[in-house]
Amino acid sequence: MARSPLLRGAASAPSASGAGSLLLVGALLTVPGVEADQARVGLTVGARVLPVAELRAPSPPTLRVTAADAVAGYVDWPATAAVEIHTNAGGYVLEVAPLTAPFRAVAIAGLDCAVLIDREGGEIVQRPVTHAQPLTLQLRYRFALEAGAVPGEYPWPLRLRIQPLAQ
Repeated sequence: MARSPLLRGAASAPSASGAGSLLLVGALLTVPGVEADQARVGLTVGARVLPVAELRAPSPPTLRVTAADAVAGYVDWPATAAVEIHTNAGGYVLEVAPLTAPFRAVAIAGLDCAVLIDREGGEIVQRPVTHAQPLTLQLRYRFALEAGAVPGEYPWPLRLRIQPLAQ
């Protein structure tokens, strides 16, 4: 009978070989933590949804300043602008890029409150926002003109960006 490689040096009698195997199995069963009914593993899973915000604000390519507008000192955009906001955050920051000549400020109506942004641009914080998708705003714009503004066609002076409000 061939010897088992695990039992080197053990007696070659069949009964000794069987007894060595039983001792090995018995030793494994007495090691703490090896019993199958005591092995338990806990796993905690979590997820964090990052806040996002997306703005859809189509803007016309140009804004016409008439001679009457130049005399009045301002231009009213004749229609409301539909602005769509998609966000999962509790609010958002609407960033208004700086204005270029001949525009010195813009009054924006249709938000939580009336807003006046000067030539430097600015940020408008809006909260709280319900998570109804999308949030549609009807904005109205009045652009204040510099003194001596010349009538003509100008590139659309308003650039908007959106950021989710940090929670």
